[in-house]
Amino acid sequence: MILYLNILVALTAGIALVNVALLISLLTIYARIYKKTKGASLLLTLIFFAGMLILHNLIAVYTYFAMESLYSRFAAGNTFS
Repeated sequence: MILYLNILVALTAGIALVNVALLISLLTIYARIYKKTKGASLLLTLIFFAGMLILHNLIAVYTYFAMESLYSRFAAGNTFS
């Protein structure tokens, strides 16, 4: 059970990191289009939204790694007291 939970946490963090990489590429595409169109407000909204998704995923990855020891202890049957 402990091994399964550790693998699951690592896999989830890996997927979130891949998601961050895809969002960064999407953000650069939006920024290039924004420069070419000289200020479309829709693109500013898309850039802001992509930035918030990147921030969300980075916080999630940090949380997965910071809480991994707690997940392991919980899976081993130890209590948090």
